[in-house]
Amino acid sequence: MITPEQREARRRYIGSSDAPAICGVDPDLTPFDIWASKVYDLEELPAKEGPIARGNRYEKPLLDWLEVELGVEIERNVSVVHADGLRAANLDGLVRGRCEGAEAKFTSLSHLFGPEGTDEVPEKVLLQTHHQMLVADLEIVWVPVLLARFGRIAEEKFKVERNDDLIRAIVEREQEFWERYVLPKVPPPQERLPSLEVLKRIKRVPGSVALIDPSLVDVWEDMKLAAKIAAEREDAAKAAVLAALGDAEAGDYGDPEKWLTYYRQSRTDVDGKTLKTARPDVYEQFKRVTEFPVARIVKRK
Repeated sequence: MITPEQREARRRYIGSSDAPAICGVDPDLTPFDIWASKVYDLEELPAKEGPIARGNRYEKPLLDWLEVELGVEIERNVSVVHADGLRAANLDGLVRGRCEGAEAKFTSLSHLFGPEGTDEVPEKVLLQTHHQMLVADLEIVWVPVLLARFGRIAEEKFKVERNDDLIRAIVEREQEFWERYVLPKVPPPQERLPSLEVLKRIKRVPGSVALIDPSLVDVWEDMKLAAKIAAEREDAAKAAVLAALGDAEAGDYGDPEKWLTYYRQSRTDVDGKTLKTARPDVYEQFKRVTEFPVARIVKRK
């Protein structure tokens, strides 16, 4: 798990998880997302169930398994800063007595991995591990992965060996990114739109006002109207289907593989208003206040 100190250090350095996005091969994050994480204060990600949480949970058993597979001892959660003072890496594991590291993964995207024992890993992982090799002066990074193949869950290990030509290319892109965009606080070109989740996490300066292109707001309002119209049309189409269903729980519309169902389902939640009245002490103990910004168009004061 990443410590608060490591999290703060990520603002000061280019980390191994930044490298794929900076080089344009991260399917989830863009260069702008990484830039924003360096020049702005971001709200912490909420602790919730998801791929990252599951990955953290399975990291230890995967490294335990790799130790047995390789017959080695692995030091866990090692932070390293390169001599250039710009690049850093949080290694899941460092093999004792060898110039080798470990980067554990949990994924359902088994089709992105080749045969076990090879270096056929996703391009994102390839760049991440090579950044680690540069920072920690490693020759190999092992990638133990928990993945699903042919209907079964299995541990597999992949061996990524150092490629100095690739490292030089990564260093060149990272250096340009830092000097051209991060230091002068100039946003990088947006070949892809930034992640909405990253943008939402930027801590806003109270009372500040930015000048923005009015066409951006026009497009957003047009899309909101289009979404509203689409939602209304969907509701109308659904009403027509339910009307045709009558009082039946299911409908046959001629598809040999599928049919329509309208079964009842249940959901359990807590009536906060009643709980506050009946047991205010319990309500106060467990209530959680969440603050978040809301984008809307309002009249000027």
